[in-house]
Amino acid sequence: MSWMSIKRIISVICVLLFLAGCQNDSAGSREAEPRVYEEVKLGEVYSDAFEGITKIRIMSGHGKELFIDDQVTINDIIEKFKELVIKQLPPPKEDSTGFSYSLSFYRGEDISVVITSGLWSVRINRIDYEVIPRSLLHDIEKMIESLYD
Repeated sequence: MSWMSIKRIISVICVLLFLAGCQNDSAGSREAEPRVYEEVKLGEVYSDAFEGITKIRIMSGHGKELFIDDQVTINDIIEKFKELVIKQLPPPKEDSTGFSYSLSFYRGEDISVVITSGLWSVRINRIDYEVIPRSLLHDIEKMIESLYD
């Protein structure tokens, strides 16, 4: 084989590799279609998570911790959260920071569900939801604030 033939073969291989790298894969290059999220009651989606709750740990965004083990208060809190209408949000591009309250619901010593509330959303077990209407979340936060008194 002559040197010119080797150069030609190498040139053809380089062009083919370049073209293979530039090939437009229709499945991988399209933007993923946005997922449609429906409005549902929190109590319908997470009904099992609230069964048999014996204790709630509440942590305020200011670092104040509170444990609730009174079953009447626990049931009141659970019923308020179950009534929230939520709509799942797309995964965030960045981790969110800050929260108003974080509630850990326990069955015995095991955590069943964790709800973190923000200004207009809740994060339940690392999934973000918009609360509709937002006034219901505000009412829950007022009730939680009264527990600290």
